[in-house]
Amino acid sequence: MKTIRRYTNAADAGYDLSLIEAAGLTGIVTEDLTPRVGSNVASPAILLKVQDPDAQRAIDILNADANPDSQPAAILPDAPDPIQNSTSSPTLPQSQTFVVKCPECATKWKLDPQESRQRTFLCTECNTAFPILNISALAGGWIGNGTYPQPDWDLLRNYVNQYFSPSEHPLLWLQLALQWTRAIRDVLGPAYIIYESKNFILLTAKPSDTARSLLNDCEEILIHIRTFLGSLAWHWANGKHLILMFDDLELYYGYVAWFYPEEGQFASSGGMFLNRGYCHTVLPPTQYPVRALVHELTHLSLVRLRIPRWLNEGLAVTTEDAVNGKNSIRWDAELAASHKSHWNTETIQDFWSGKSFLDPASSHVSYSLAQILVTNIREDYGNLEDFIKNAKIPDAGDSSAQAHLGATLSEIASSFLGPGDRTPRLLST
Repeated sequence: MKTIRRYTNAADAGYDLSLIEAAGLTGIVTEDLTPRVGSNVASPAILLKVQDPDAQRAIDILNADANPDSQPAAILPDAPDPIQNSTSSPTLPQSQTFVVKCPECATKWKLDPQESRQRTFLCTECNTAFPILNISALAGGWIGNGTYPQPDWDLLRNYVNQYFSPSEHPLLWLQLALQWTRAIRDVLGPAYIIYESKNFILLTAKPSDTARSLLNDCEEILIHIRTFLGSLAWHWANGKHLILMFDDLELYYGYVAWFYPEEGQFASSGGMFLNRGYCHTVLPPTQYPVRALVHELTHLSLVRLRIPRWLNEGLAVTTEDAVNGKNSIRWDAELAASHKSHWNTETIQDFWSGKSFLDPASSHVSYSLAQILVTNIREDYGNLEDFIKNAKIPDAGDSSAQAHLGATLSEIASSFLGPGDRTPRLLST
C-alpha cells in the first residue's frame, strides 16, 4: 500500500476514498500515530492509502484538475469565508462588470459591488431566487496567466463545495465560466464576441453567422463522439465547455505557452485541449476548424479516464475518421518504412510515455502510430472498452492489454512494426 494523502479528520479522507472506490480502485483509511515534527497537520493524522499499481491513477483522480464538477471539498468547516473576510479588491480583472442571468426568465442583471458579494440574488422579474458567485468578490479569486486573467480554480472549487448545495453547482459553474470568458474577451478586444449553446461557450472574432454555425457543429460533433465512444465518454453536468478561437497565430501561441514547460522545442499545434484548472479548448486561426474540434472534443470526452497519451491520441484520431466518414491512414510502403526506420527499443519508450507527441521531429509519426495501433486493436481484439477503462499511465496500458486483449503492447506494436521487444518500461509513480 502507498500513502497518497494525509488528513486532519476522517470525514475528508472518507470523501476522497469514495472517489477512489468509485473509480474501481482499492484504498483504505487508517490512523497514523507517528508524531510529525514541523507539519501543519496535527497528530494523529488520517492516512488514505491505495495499492501501489493504482497509486498514480489515484493521485490523478484526487488532483482531477480537469473536472470542475467532481472535486473533493478542501475547505474545513471552520475556514474563513474568502468573500466575507475580503479586505482588498483583487487586481484582475479591474473593469469587469458582474452580470448574471436568471435561470427561470433569462433576464440579465448587472450587479453592484455589494450585491455581487452575496450568495443569492432575487430576480424581481419572476421572483426567482438563485445562487451567485462573483470571482472578483472572492479574495484571491483571480491569478495571473501571463497576459490573460486566470481564476484560482482550486479556490473556487473549494468555495462552491463548501457553501453551495450540489443542486446549485451547475448554474454556479456556468456563471464562473462566463466570467472567465468575459475577462479573456476584455484582453482580446471588442472584436471578440461570446456565444453560447446547450453545452458550449465560444469566444471568437468570426462573424455571428459563422460562430453560430460552429456552435451547431460542436453540438452535432458531441453527439457523434458520444455515440462512437459509448460508455467511455464523459457527460459533464456542471458548466459548459469553453472554446477559444483565436484570430491571430501570435495570440494563440501566446495563450497556450503558459501551459507548456518553460524550456524545450515543441511541435506546432492545430488546436489544443487544456485540462489544467477548468478544461477548455483553444484553436488557432483556421478556415476549417471542424476536424480539430472533433479531435479536441474527443480528448474532452475521455478526460476522466486518465489513460496513456498514445491511447488518448489514437482514439482522438480514429474518432475524427468515424465522425468525418473517412479513413485518414495512408497504408503504403512509404508509411511502413518511415515507422520501421524511426521506432526502435529506445524511441518506442518516448511513444509509450507520450514524450514523442511533443517532439517536432517525431510528432507526426507518433500520431500515425497511435492511430494504427488503436485501429488494429479495435479490429482484431475484443474487450476494447475494458482495455481502455483499465489502461494506466505508468505501464502505458500494458497490464490492461494483457488482461483484456490477451496480448502485450509489444506484441500488438510488433504486428505492424515487425519483430522486436517493445515492452513499455514502467514510469515512476
